[in-house]
Amino acid sequence: MPADCTTEDGRRTFAVFEVMVREPWRGTEGAARSHELLLRDRPEQRATLLVDASPTTVRRRYEHWGAGPSAISSRSRMPPVYAIMIRNLQAV
Repeated sequence: MPADCTTEDGRRTFAVFEVMVREPWRGTEGAARSHELLLRDRPEQRATLLVDASPTTVRRRYEHWGAGPSAISSRSRMPPVYAIMIRNLQAV
């Protein structure tokens, strides 16, 4: 991880946490469209996306959308454990 990866100035990173799609709309590309609309035209340099750290469909989908793994986080010593993924917003 680059040394400046965790450097923040209050305007560098947009955080996305636990965005979910209800069952009837799963598999309809609604999540992909919502994700793109949410991140398009953001002034921040990057977005952090928190997702279940286990190998899940959601995590693979974020990777497909251009996010890369960065770190693992837990709010406590108990589950859930999250993968913190970073997506470059300059490319959106």
